[in-house]
Amino acid sequence: MPVPPWWPAPSTWPRRCAFHDTGLEEAFRSRGIDTLIITGIATNFGVEQTARFADEFGFQVIVPEDAVTALDARACHSCSSSAASCRTTSGK
Repeated sequence: MPVPPWWPAPSTWPRRCAFHDTGLEEAFRSRGIDTLIITGIATNFGVEQTARFADEFGFQVIVPEDAVTALDARACHSCSSSAASCRTTSGK
């Protein structure tokens, strides 16, 4: 799937949150997006921080357990199950 033109360039992404100074909140809202499925690596850093910001901004957040990872499995589970009001899903 091609990257939408409104998506921020990777070089502009902050280290730990996809929302910080990227305009993503406004881009999602202007398109009527209210639910985010957040995946990635370094779950206990970028994924968790992005999920927390999304929750604070009022988005519904889903973090699929089988689509995130961390160096430590305990950190990954702890993050995905404790991030504010985020829902987690399992492919099992």
